Amino acid sequence: MGATAAAGRRIFGRVDRLHHGVAVLGQRVDLVGVPPGTPGTGSASAGRTWSGSRAYGERGNPACIHAKRASVGPDLPRAIMRGMDPTQDKAGSAGGSGLPALPEDWERCLAVAAHPDDIEYGTACAVARWTAQGKQVSYLLATRGEAGIDGLHPDRAAPLREAEERAGARQVGVETVEFLDHRDGVVEYGLGLRREIVRAMRRHRPEIVVSGAFTVRMIGGITNQADHRAVGLAALDAARDAGNRWIFPELADEGLEPWNGIRMVCIAGPEQPTHGVDVTGEPLERGIASLEAHAEYTKALGAGAFEPRPFLTWATGMGGSALGVESAVLFDVHQLIPDGPPPWV
Repeated sequence: MGATAAAGRRIFGRVDRLHHGVAVLGQRVDLVGVPPGTPGTGSASAGRTWSGSRAYGERGNPACIHAKRASVGPDLPRAIMRGMDPTQDKAGSAGGSGLPALPEDWERCLAVAAHPDDIEYGTACAVARWTAQGKQVSYLLATRGEAGIDGLHPDRAAPLREAEERAGARQVGVETVEFLDHRDGVVEYGLGLRREIVRAMRRHRPEIVVSGAFTVRMIGGITNQADHRAVGLAALDAARDAGNRWIFPELADEGLEPWNGIRMVCIAGPEQPTHGVDVTGEPLERGIASLEAHAEYTKALGAGAFEPRPFLTWATGMGGSALGVESAVLFDVHQLIPDGPPPWV
């Protein structure tokens, strides 16, 4: 998590104090003050919303949000576990209609995350599916996760976390992993962060962007972590900025022309997922291997750690029930470029 969040139950291993807790796929979160019986999340409308920034002749970009599933530690109340079930709506009734599949008629994806291991807690399973289809996926991380291991100085933790992230990426067919070198735990939302992400978007020219939830609460009502909120929102905003030549015009001096081809931004761990990706079989297996690549980091968690296979099998199984398949990763999709004409045409 971040260096500033020293109290509470944390997950994803990047924490100042390591405890049992809840892990939401691809998101580290603090479980502080979440009352028993926290309501579950709803399966949002299957329909897509037409939106875009047409006023300046720009084409919007979609934001797919990978809903990272929740992992439950041994001391977590059963009420919280029920609250993590994406097949239950706020009233606790089943979302029987199921979620639609995330469109896959695209070729390039940029995954933007705050820390090493964020992507591996579920999203990497979807990445494995996509790279097996021949799609190009690149990773962009804001930090090297240097504040994530209490007993290891940041100067030593940073190269360890970076190496494990690169190894995990290779397990799911990703060769390009870039770091922005923000300080772990104190990432700030702002123009500087947006500019850096826009720079990467104009270089990689993705059609979809994947990032983490930027709301204060995530799936199951879990309180989100500060770095995740900053990076997730910056990624969503940057997806629109990337196509506007009058935002960060100085990037043109670097030879980076506007890129307005981002159709969706995919955010992980939302309170209300809208779409899912079937990761049954080989994608899940490769996703498990990707998380297993963070072996030294997981070892540092001690008793608070959990095994990648049972965790991801359980988490994707919950998502699968929302999609009507055995295993799935869920997303909240912000569609920025419509598939067709707006409904009033």
